[in-house]
Amino acid sequence: MMVNEEFRLDLAHQNLKYMPKSLFKNYREVVQIIDLSYNQIRDVSFLEGCTQLTSIIVDHNELNSDVIFPRLPQVKLLWMNYNLLTRLHPFVERLAYSFQYLQHLSLMGNSLLYLDDRAVTEDEKEEALRLYRRPEDIGDKFSFTTMATAAFSKVRQIVNPVAMGYRQDSQRSRLI
Repeated sequence: MMVNEEFRLDLAHQNLKYMPKSLFKNYREVVQIIDLSYNQIRDVSFLEGCTQLTSIIVDHNELNSDVIFPRLPQVKLLWMNYNLLTRLHPFVERLAYSFQYLQHLSLMGNSLLYLDDRAVTEDEKEEALRLYRRPEDIGDKFSFTTMATAAFSKVRQIVNPVAMGYRQDSQRSRLI
């Protein structure tokens, strides 16, 4: 394991099922970006104490909707593409607690069956298609910026702890 000059720790494609805390402890206070893509990680508690961490990339792992990230308020980017997420509630509530300043969240390739505590309705599916249809599907001018802004706005509404009624000093037990 080595942190490069960008304070990035790249552990992608290492066939990891977990991260031994003793092995990772020397990097906790310096790593800013961690890439754990293409592993088999199910638990991320080893990230606790990563005081400089701003970006977490855990694409193609085995993280499910019950995963609990430690509180890391300085994290601004979280990529969890192609994991085992099936529902957003209460997952996003825990994200709001763990990452109070999160700006970029990507959950592509997950099988999200529920957007809240109810199944996705046909109307919701149609609205998602209308809002997020690929340019080749709509046949007219397409603004990626408009689509990205709309998507980010929707996610921010879900993940924003203040909008959800949680103060910054909320206790973890209220969210679980």
